[in-house]
Order: sequence, then structure tokens, then C-alpha cells
Amino acid sequence: MPAYGMPGVAISPRVARSTGLAMAATAAVVALVWQFTPTGTNPATMPVTVLTEHVGSGIQKGTDVRYDGVRIGKVEEIERLADGGQRLRLNLEKSHSAGLTDTLSMNYAPGNLFGISEVVLKSGSGGTPLERAGAVDLTGANAGRAVDATITALLNSLGELTNDVLTPELTGLLNRLASDTRAFAPLIQTIVTISQAVADTQRLPTPYLLTQYGNTLQGVPHTVSGLLDVLNAPFSNAYFAQPGKVEKYNANVNMIKDDALQAIVKALVSSRTYFSEYTGMLTPLLSAMAATVPRPEQSNAELSELLRRLNAAFADTPQGPTLQVAVALRATPGLAGPLAALAGPNAFSTEGPR
Repeated sequence: MPAYGMPGVAISPRVARSTGLAMAATAAVVALVWQFTPTGTNPATMPVTVLTEHVGSGIQKGTDVRYDGVRIGKVEEIERLADGGQRLRLNLEKSHSAGLTDTLSMNYAPGNLFGISEVVLKSGSGGTPLERAGAVDLTGANAGRAVDATITALLNSLGELTNDVLTPELTGLLNRLASDTRAFAPLIQTIVTISQAVADTQRLPTPYLLTQYGNTLQGVPHTVSGLLDVLNAPFSNAYFAQPGKVEKYNANVNMIKDDALQAIVKALVSSRTYFSEYTGMLTPLLSAMAATVPRPEQSNAELSELLRRLNAAFADTPQGPTLQVAVALRATPGLAGPLAALAGPNAFSTEGPR
């Protein structure tokens, strides 16, 4: 029995070789058919090709694709092109991507709090629906429609801002602030010293002082207005508008300034020289005059009452002020008769001007 034989089976070497070759050829044909025959596609999905200049960090085969927050597919393949760009093959659901056209925008963004990246599609106006468009070109002039907003890009941007912009600018700003503060140090020290001196010497409460200052400032507008009126008076005065009046006014002012004031100064200097010893005599005299009025309030009240009564005793008449006198002579018939004949029947009434 040959070495390749089996008990109960009649086989020759030629038949064995033919059978082995047939089995090998059949296996090869099956492998080739399985490799090159396209698999069936899902009618509910559609392939979309996107050309882009860069791919965000974390985008790979199997990455989710979202549109309006809904997962509509995934990335099937990422291929690098000879010009340095990338080709993304997306498999999208037709029912959820009906509003997308070849004018869409694509963002690489984190899909959750862990920063896992995903592709986010945004619709654009116009264009050809993706089902009929061959590919979406996001290169060249359309490169701005592909935005990398992944965590890696954000961290890189923050690092560039800190290293290239924030740190130099902030350092320069701090140096400038330190120099300016050092220049204002004497002024700040003066303010602190004055504040401390005011706090040590102030006896009245601050609210009261602020109220008094406010009352003082109330007169400032009127004072300024009056000062402006005084300054404007020479320009709006009808007298100075006449010819020669301004020169005459200037001559008077110069006379007062150069002659009158100088004479007064000389007179005061002379009086100080010759009459300074007499000023000591005025002190006892003024003290004696002050002693004549020991109670000024009472004297003021009495003098005011005297003047009021004196003023009430006079009445205005066509002939001028007349003293109002009432004389009772009814009990003296010897004088009442002759005076009544001279003054009239109403001469001796109880009151009235006489």
C-alpha cells in the first residue's frame, strides 16, 4: 500500500496530484473573487469625500460625524494626498443629511467633556446636494470652512498667546506701571502726609466740614457771574463808547495809582513816625467809652424802643411831618374857651395832630 493511500480507497499518484491541483485552484479563485468583488452597500447611507488641507487632532477612522447635534455617520478612511492635503471618506445617513450640500462647513471639535474629537458638519446656502456631488472641496479659497477647534488646537493657541503675546506685553506693562508709580511716589507720600496731618489736627466732624464747604461753594457761581459782569462792563458801557472817554478813564486810574496812593502811603509813613506815640492814648479813651455801655444788649433794645416811639409820634401831612399831641383841657374852662375860638370847634378832641 503506498504511503499516501487510505485503507479501502483505491487511488493512484496521478489522480492524487490532479485532485490537489484542482482544490488549490478552487481556493485561489474564491480568494480572488472575495478580494476584488465589491461588497454590497447599505441603501440608507451614502459615501461622501471631503478634501481638506489639515485634519484635527484625534480624527481617525471610526470618528463620529454629527450634524445639528445628531450623529449621522462616521469617518471611513483618511488618506494623505501628494500635495500635502488629506482626503476624508465619510459614510453618512441619507435621512439625517438631507439639508447638506457641497457648500457645507466642517469643524473638528471635542464631542464630550473628555475632549474626544469628532467631525461637526454645518450646512451652507445653495450648492449641490451631497447625494449628487462628487466631493466637497475645502482647500484653497474654501480652507476657511474647515476649522480646527479641538482641545489640542485650543491649548496650542493658548500657549502661543502666553509665550508670544501675553508674557512680553504683560512684562512691559508691569515695568511701565512700576516706573510710573515710582515717579508718582513723592506725590502719593505728600498726599498721605497731608491726610495724616489733617486727621491729627481736625477737631470738627467731617460731615459738618463738608456741609460748610458746600455752603461756601454755593456762592461761587454768583461770584463768578458778578466778576464776569465787572470784566464785561468796560466793553459794554455807553460812557466808554464815546470818543476820548477811555483815555480820560485811564488817566484817572493812573492818577489814583501813581499820585493818590503814593501820597496816602507817604502820609501813613509820616503818621507812623510822628504820631505812633499817641496811639497809646486811645486805649484808655476807648475803654472808657466801652464802659458807658456795660450791657450792650439792653442798651440796644432800649434805644430801639425809644426810636420806634419817637417815629410813631410823628405823622406825615401835606405841610410835612407833624408831631401828634393830644391835650386834655376840658377841665380848664379858662383856657379851653379862648383856644377853641382860635383853633376851631374840634381843637380839643381827645387825639389827633395839633
